[in-house]
Amino acid sequence: MPRLTEEITERYLEIREVKTGKVVTVVEVLSPKNKGVGEGREKYLTKRQKVLNRATHLVEIDLLRMGNFIPMDVSIRSDYRILVSRANRVHLTLANVSKKR
Repeated sequence: MPRLTEEITERYLEIREVKTGKVVTVVEVLSPKNKGVGEGREKYLTKRQKVLNRATHLVEIDLLRMGNFIPMDVSIRSDYRILVSRANRVHLTLANVSKKR
């Protein structure tokens, strides 16, 4: 029997200035496709770099413990990451979950 494939729509949130309609903040929750290998990751990294190159804020939330880390100029490993880029300033929050003994 053929295997059925499920189409997945990836979404993100854009916050716009009311008066001008200009995007001021992009909020991304990373998906397995963003953290995998291949076309999905490459598309996301290109989109991410475009946002970082503008005067737009970026909030990037990585709650996935699997997959490849998204480059952030920080070599510290962590279970979860939240990146907040405010135009030219970047803040990275790292969180680890300890195993129960």
